[in-house]
Amino acid sequence: MTKQNIYESVSVSIYIALFLGIFPTYFSKIGKRVILATNKWCSAIIFTYFVLFTTMVYMSTLAFNPITDGTLYNFNTLAKLLTLVVTLVGDLGTWALLIQGYFHKHHVKNFFNTVATIDKTFTKIGHKINHNFYTYLAINLSGPALTVSNVVMQLWNMKRGKEKMDRLPPILLFCHFYSFSLVHHGETLFVTCNVVLSKRFEAIGLILKKLGERSSLRDKARITKEKKLAISDLIKNSKPDDKVLDICIACHDKLCDLHDVVNKVFGFLVIVGSLIQFNTVVFAFCYCYYSISIRPISTLGWFFWAVFRIYELTRKAISAHITTSEAQTILHLVGKLMIHADTHTEEKLKMFALQIKHRTRPLTALGLFPIDGTFAFTIIGATTTYITIIYQFQVNKLAC
Repeated sequence: MTKQNIYESVSVSIYIALFLGIFPTYFSKIGKRVILATNKWCSAIIFTYFVLFTTMVYMSTLAFNPITDGTLYNFNTLAKLLTLVVTLVGDLGTWALLIQGYFHKHHVKNFFNTVATIDKTFTKIGHKINHNFYTYLAINLSGPALTVSNVVMQLWNMKRGKEKMDRLPPILLFCHFYSFSLVHHGETLFVTCNVVLSKRFEAIGLILKKLGERSSLRDKARITKEKKLAISDLIKNSKPDDKVLDICIACHDKLCDLHDVVNKVFGFLVIVGSLIQFNTVVFAFCYCYYSISIRPISTLGWFFWAVFRIYELTRKAISAHITTSEAQTILHLVGKLMIHADTHTEEKLKMFALQIKHRTRPLTALGLFPIDGTFAFTIIGATTTYITIIYQFQVNKLAC
């Protein structure tokens, strides 16, 4: 299903963000033109959630808290500590993200408005972006669907009472899942922005490829009407090569600016999400190892939580890696264009190459670590190490 513009393709993500209060924006019209906007009502949503969540956290400390009391999971001290760490990271991360959302919501608005402008520029030279609505829909709804399914199974398991699982108080349940939902959708926005950027970098690459084909055909003096028609599906022949190149350079510069915005806005969120995911995976696999014979349904639920967190880690690592790779691929295409370029065009290509070299940087979590293909494997390796340490700790404890 192809939508007409970027706003329609990412509409689900925008509505969910507005509902949860993380970087809230809304659709506004200026004449016939649709844009994203943010105003005092968006700030009011953030403030309301901040007060509500703070109140709920305070109330949860007054009620019976199975995590701090250690009665929900009859496991060991380290497991209780890991679960408490996940809870504290989620709660503290929620407050920080709501505050960050207040100061940075205009960046998300400007991101999609700038992308819409770039798409219009591509249309002028004959290239249309394929706004695949279902791709963004799957990115936004897969996480909530998995979460709801697992929660329903866990609540059913508590209700039947065969595994002697104490029910979580509703207030504590709200605090858990609001904080986790906020972090999850923040990462979903991060993945969505990466997919949007990678598609635009890819579009510049396609345009440069067609420019290279056209230059090569000119050199061989074999351009016929049929070949011109074959090329015109991407680049209208009314635009000279240097004009198309100027447009590519300008669009690439804007995309690099947006790339820096994604680095700035989502860096802290990626750190919070990674801490939650790492601790959850460690605890879940340890719980599965020790409780599979005692609580099989609960063990299955925690196994699904581990898989879900691994999915979150993998999708943000892959999306960031693809975005950086697409941006770097353009440099190779510029080098190929220099082979058939005249003196004037060659100077522009050299400037373009310098721009790509100095402006294309990998995505990082506030500069602490890169988010690329190696990130997921690093987390998995660290998780395996910690699980081994915990297992060895238990073996030594039993031996004593």
